[in-house]
This record gives sequence, structure tokens and C-alpha cells, in this order.
Amino acid sequence: MYGTRHAFDVYQKTKALNEKSIISEYMMVIDGEPDIQYLLKQFPVPITSPEDVIEVPLVGGMKTQTSQVTRYDFRGSIAFQETVAGHVRALFEKMAAERTVSHRPTFNAVIYHGTPDNHTQKWRIIDAMLFGFDPIDADAENRGQLVLYTGQIAYMYFPGIE
Repeated sequence: MYGTRHAFDVYQKTKALNEKSIISEYMMVIDGEPDIQYLLKQFPVPITSPEDVIEVPLVGGMKTQTSQVTRYDFRGSIAFQETVAGHVRALFEKMAAERTVSHRPTFNAVIYHGTPDNHTQKWRIIDAMLFGFDPIDADAENRGQLVLYTGQIAYMYFPGIE
């Protein structure tokens, strides 16, 4: 496909972009809980872009398009890996205990590509809500699977806002 010189040029340009991002290198730290770094198996990392285009009619039956307003609300699947200390379960129970008719608990957090001490990118999320979690299905014969709590998260993200 490529000659030697062209292949070398492609290689050099690819290396100049930096290391490839690995999907398993993300973690979440909730504000007020700096010592707990939640182990995430799955999380919707925010990306600000319009969701769709708006069709704009023009004279003579022609049409063009313009972008919608940028999206700042995000929602998606989240999966926490639990530890024997029960940090994830404690988080769920704390949020459930704080909920009242007039107060619906949310949290703010930082998502790191890496760790708090060694990361390449981070995103501050605000007003995050967890919902839709099912209880785990304990199985005495299953010796090869981690305890995962899977559900949904919804949050707001505004680039550049700390």
C-alpha cells in the first residue's frame, strides 16, 4: 500500500500526535471525598458538540443547515467496581438517605484520564445524579467475576469551568 518513504512519513506523523488513549484509564473523584477514587468500568466521558443540525430552507426549494446549540447535559451508562469496604454501596445509601421532597441529592466530581496525580485530561462534572441501579446477583459458584453496580448517570459539563 505504501512505499517505504511514505510509510515512514505516516509513522512519524502518527507518533507526533502522542500516545494513544486507552479507554480503561479513567477514574472519578467526587467532591468532598478526596480519599476515595471510584473504580469505573464504564462512564460516559463528556464531549461538547451539537447533537444535530437544523435544516434551513432557502428560496427556490434549496436548503442548507446550521448547528444546534452545543450540548452540556450528558446521560449514559455507568458501572462501578465495588470493593470489600463497600464504598459504592455507601454512596448509594448516603444519597438515598439525603433525599427528601424538597432536596434531591446531586454531586460534583472530576473525571480524570489517568489519576488525580498523573493525568493528561480532566473534566469537572456538576449536578450529577445516579439512578437505575439494580442489586447485585450473588452467586456462590461464580469465582471469576468482580462485583459491579451498573446503572445510569446524568450530569452537566461546561468546558473550562472549574
